Amino acid sequence: ARAEFLPSLDITGGVGYRGFNPRYLFDPQAFVANATGGLVAPLINRAAIKAAYLTADARQLQALYDYQRVVLDAYTEVVNRVTAAENYGRSIELKRQQLKALDASVDIASKLFQNARAEYIEVLFAQRDMMNARIEVVDIKRQQLSAL
Repeated sequence: ARAEFLPSLDITGGVGYRGFNPRYLFDPQAFVANATGGLVAPLINRAAIKAAYLTADARQLQALYDYQRVVLDAYTEVVNRVTAAENYGRSIELKRQQLKALDASVDIASKLFQNARAEYIEVLFAQRDMMNARIEVVDIKRQQLSAL
């Protein structure tokens, strides 16, 4: 767009209907008229060229801002995914500790039932809690893998 402010001299191969007559083919007046148009055009069309330049400049800035926005969005998405994966890892570790405690709870409830100190429903509740905790670990692990 900046180059439009400078005069230009274009050599073209155009031929009119009289071009088949060799007398008009290399007419110096036609050449001077074409050259003058290319050299004077930037002076006559200065406002239009300036508007085109400012438009091109605005488009360049818009493209730069769009690029920065895309890069920032991508960075934010990556950071969010990495943080989510780390959080899921911590959550899995806590759930595994809970599973150990629930496993001990099932074992204790079974022993109490065998010694007639507890009812069988308590053993079933302990087993149910442990099964729910295992299902939660599997769900969290699936979410962690999808975050990666």
